Amino acid sequence: MKKKRISAAIAALGLAALSLAYVPMSASAEPEETVTSQSTFTFEKYLVMENDANVPNVSFTFTVAPAAASDISEEEAGKVVPGIAGISFKDTDDVTVASDTTTATVSFETSDGDAAVSQANAIAGKSISFATDDTSDEKFVTKGMALDLSQIPFTEPGIYRYIITETASENVAGVSPDTDNKRILDIYVTNNPNSGATPTLIVQGFVFSYLTGVKSTGFTNQYGTNNLVVAKNVTGNQGSKNKHFKITIQLTNPDGLQISDNDEFTVVGTLEAAPEENSVTSYSATEMAANAVDSLTYGALKDGYSFYLCSGHTVEIKGIPSGLGYTITELPEGYTPSVEYSSTSDSMTGDKTDEGTAISGVGVTESGSETISEYSVSDTYLKSDTTITFKNDRAGTIPTGVIAAVGGALGILAVGAAGVGVGTYCLKKKRSEE
Repeated sequence: MKKKRISAAIAALGLAALSLAYVPMSASAEPEETVTSQSTFTFEKYLVMENDANVPNVSFTFTVAPAAASDISEEEAGKVVPGIAGISFKDTDDVTVASDTTTATVSFETSDGDAAVSQANAIAGKSISFATDDTSDEKFVTKGMALDLSQIPFTEPGIYRYIITETASENVAGVSPDTDNKRILDIYVTNNPNSGATPTLIVQGFVFSYLTGVKSTGFTNQYGTNNLVVAKNVTGNQGSKNKHFKITIQLTNPDGLQISDNDEFTVVGTLEAAPEENSVTSYSATEMAANAVDSLTYGALKDGYSFYLCSGHTVEIKGIPSGLGYTITELPEGYTPSVEYSSTSDSMTGDKTDEGTAISGVGVTESGSETISEYSVSDTYLKSDTTITFKNDRAGTIPTGVIAAVGGALGILAVGAAGVGVGTYCLKKKRSEE
C-alpha cells in the first residue's frame, strides 16, 4: 500500500484561519491595524486505522523546546530567532503534562471509537496520512494538544521558533510512527498598537509546519491491524454436519510488543450464538454459550478463548494489531484432521524478521488421566488478513461382503427369471408354428 499525504496546498487553506502566511517578517515590521493577543496554540494528534479496527488504548509523548541555531536556515537568519524558554503544555482530559511542563503525553482509549471519523469525511486542510487512496477503507480519531505561551518573556518583536518532537512509538503493537516526527512552530510577536504610552508586545499569529516548510495541522500515526478467520469443514460419508467441535484461539506476543489487556477486538461469524446440545456433540449448552460474544479483549484472547463450531461455520476476530501471533487448537474427537491456510501476503509462521516454517500437526498431550488428541496451528507474527480452515474427515468402510452376498442372490434370481422368460418365449413360438 502506498502512503499518501493530503495536498499541502489544501492544508494551507485549512490553516489560513489559524496562522499567518509564511512571509519573512522583520522585528520592526508594522503590525496590522486589528490584532488580538493569542496565549494558546493547539495542534492535533491523529490515529488512523482500518474501519474494522477498534481504537486501541495507547499513548504518545511529545516535547517542545526552543529551536537550535541549526534549525534556522541562512535565508531565515536575522528574521527568525530561537524561541525563549517558558513555553509549556496544557493539561486536559486527554493530555498529561510532566513536571517539567515541556513534555506531555496524549492518550487514546477504546471508548474514543464513538468519535472516529471516516476518511471520506476528513475535513479539507487536515494534514492526515492515510494508507490507501480508497476513502472507504479507513477512519481516524483526533486529540488536541495545547501549548501555553503566556509565560514566555518576549522582550522584542520578531519570529520565535520552537521544535515539537514526538517520541517514536517503535514497540507498540500495530502502531507505526509519523514519517516525520518533528514540527516547527513559529510564533509571530509584534508591537501592541493599543499599548498606550508604555509599549507592550502581543502574539499575533503562528505558523506550524514540517521541517521542509510545508504547513501542517498535526502528527499522524497508523494503527495497522489484520483479521483472523477460523472456519470448520466436516467431510466423509460418516462425518456429522451437526457436531460442534471445540476450537480455542489464543493471541500471542512473542516479540513483547506493548499492548493493553483492555484493547478490544470485534467478533463476527456464522457460528451459532447459543448451540443446543445434541447426541453427536460432546459439550453442554452452558459451555457452548461462550459463542455469544460480539467482542473480546486482548486479556481474554491471550489466555485462549474457546468457540464451538460445526461444519460450515466461521468465527472472525477483527482488528488484531500487526505483529501479534496466534495459536489455534481444536480437538478432532475421532475425526482425521487437516488444515487449509489462506492469506493475502503472509506465510504460515515466522516472526518479524524471518517467516520460518509451518507448525501444524496432530499431537498427544496428557491431561490428568485422559489422553487428548490436539490439532494446532501457530503463526508468530500475523502480517495480513488470514483464514484457517480446520477440516475433519470421517469415512466409514461399507461392509462389501454383505453387498456381494446380496448381489449373488439377486444374480441367481435374475438368471432364473431370464431362463423362465426364454423358456416361455420358445414355447409360444413352437405352438405358433404348429
